[in-house]
Amino acid sequence: ALADVTDATNVAAAGAMFDLIDDTTPSLGGPLGVNGKEITGAIDIHSTGDVILELGDNAGVNKVSIKDSDAAEVAAIDSDGDVSIGKLVTTGIVGIGTPDPDAELEIRSAGPTIRLRDTGGTADATEAFIEFGGTDASAWVRTGYVGDSSAGSSNIMLRAEIGDVHIGDATNNQAITISSGNISMLGSLNLQDNTLQRANLLDTSVVTQALSGTGNKTIDLEAGNSVTHTAFGAVTWTFSNPTATNSMSTIFLSLVTGGTGNQTWPTNVLWENGSAPTLLDTQQVFTTDFGVDDKLDITAHGFQNGNRIHATNSGGALPAGLAVDTPYFVINKTTNDFEVSLTLGGSAVDITDDGTGTQTIHSGENKLVFVTDNGGVYWVGIAPATTGITMAAGTQVIADVGDGNNPAVAFGSDDYGFYQTGSELALVVNDVLSV
Repeated sequence: ALADVTDATNVAAAGAMFDLIDDTTPSLGGPLGVNGKEITGAIDIHSTGDVILELGDNAGVNKVSIKDSDAAEVAAIDSDGDVSIGKLVTTGIVGIGTPDPDAELEIRSAGPTIRLRDTGGTADATEAFIEFGGTDASAWVRTGYVGDSSAGSSNIMLRAEIGDVHIGDATNNQAITISSGNISMLGSLNLQDNTLQRANLLDTSVVTQALSGTGNKTIDLEAGNSVTHTAFGAVTWTFSNPTATNSMSTIFLSLVTGGTGNQTWPTNVLWENGSAPTLLDTQQVFTTDFGVDDKLDITAHGFQNGNRIHATNSGGALPAGLAVDTPYFVINKTTNDFEVSLTLGGSAVDITDDGTGTQTIHSGENKLVFVTDNGGVYWVGIAPATTGITMAAGTQVIADVGDGNNPAVAFGSDDYGFYQTGSELALVVNDVLSV
């Protein structure tokens, strides 16, 4: 060697080649330089293997990098604090934004966010999710996941693939449970307008209560949720054994007509909006021209063939051929007129004069709503029992129930019904959650 250095803290050479000897752990007390100049280029340190440690710069930013034998960078740290690691394996814990993480992985900032971003070009075809699972016989077993697990949609899924899904709060970690497609909850279901607690929704085919006669009748909500009654006259109805406050009971009620009389429902109830319901009566004034035809003239009346109507008069008499409060069917309707028949699709009533006074046609929305005094909510609508069809609450129903006695429901000034010839009416209580 041109020079031997055995113990030095500062070494400077003017182009000389030198060896460091006799010191297994040599150290320098100052910068290493040539001709008094610090080394500013990269310093390559080669191990006996294939890994290279390089101290250099990256576009002017100081950087420490580790490269493989093909000079491919596998890890780097630059002076801006950016870290690039091809693969990270650690047996400890990782902190992002903190040097003292309290869990295996902790992200600490004013608003920490974890983003899973699919590199595809279509947002609604994303497939990104977090898996949960364990090791079984040295193999990975997924027990569930959350996220967008299908590349064909943008639906977000939460799924337990082996057990159940539990949703909890501060009081219970299983407040809501989803198991085998069934949902159970420990508390109440609060709706925007009403509260439903522990609903008792019964199968209408389970038990039928058969009632008959007149006077006071009680529907026992524990004895069965299907009720039939032949009404030969006026009946005052009550309910017994309702479900708990804010719970719901459902019943199917069929009234078979056998006479005339008012059907009176409970008044000591919690009516919707604080007032008892009434049947809505839509009425329109009409004129006739019996010398030309048998039509009732009402501009843009809106009726359809088969609609059920009745007529009233004030200050005079109805046109000859029509009777007050007799139910008729609309037939042969046009935009501004129609004829009426006593039967559905039957012959037109023969009108023989124009009548006097004010003639009015009425059409009702046959809907009744009643609520038990403990808060249970019921909807009742009228449907043609002879056809076996039940309609949604408030639906206008056209039914040909044939000739027969007047039903046991009243019309017009009475709140809860209308005169109707025929053999049977069905009042259907729909199992809805609120009104």
